[in-house]
Amino acid sequence: MLSASQSKRLVSASGAFVNRALFPFDVARPSEFYELRLSPLGEDVSEGHGPGVGSIPTKLA
Repeated sequence: MLSASQSKRLVSASGAFVNRALFPFDVARPSEFYELRLSPLGEDVSEGHGPGVGSIPTKLA
């Protein structure tokens, strides 16, 4: 896992959605993990994954 200072962040135009990669982009990997932060009533709309690719969102409290 990468520290916050080493990772790339994607922030929506409204700032309601923040996505931070927890893995290095320059290394081959079978899976990817992200930290997602979504403000109350916030949303993020994106294109779907390609065939055979899926997502498993998990909430940690």
